[in-house]
Amino acid sequence: MESASPDIWSILLPVIVGGLIALAAGVIAQMVTHLLTWSTEKRAAEKRAATLALRSAVALEGYAIGCWGIVYSSSAHYDQTGEAFADSLPVLTGIPDGDWRDLDASLADKVLSFTNAIRVSDTRAAHSRYLENNPFDVELEAKKCGIEAWSIAEGLRSKYKLEPRETLKW
Repeated sequence: MESASPDIWSILLPVIVGGLIALAAGVIAQMVTHLLTWSTEKRAAEKRAATLALRSAVALEGYAIGCWGIVYSSSAHYDQTGEAFADSLPVLTGIPDGDWRDLDASLADKVLSFTNAIRVSDTRAAHSRYLENNPFDVELEAKKCGIEAWSIAEGLRSKYKLEPRETLKW
């Protein structure tokens, strides 16, 4: 005689299949949520990096223009006064605070290290002026630092697809 009780698999199979479907749906939902969060965070980091790059490029270009002014005016100033035009390099201002981890590591290093390069150049110029009685090395150091500042700014603009600026004629 056959029993009237249903087969155990006819009860368990729909429960197991339903559970697996629910589990798969949960895993897929988590993956989609994770992907959307990652994508949103990545876009936000890219926007922060582009803003940081733009503000840094503008500050570096301003510095380069200050250096260019020393180089450009030095000869005429000397012809008129018989003295050197500048005593020291311009001061770099306007480098923004920000999360530098968002920026390309190589470019962040160049921007953040540039202030040290300025200090070294300014020290060389001061040494020449005060210890070697040569007040004109500041022009050479200004040209070197100005070209480097402009180069870093160009690298930032290129990497983050910012509009390039007309290059200074040194």
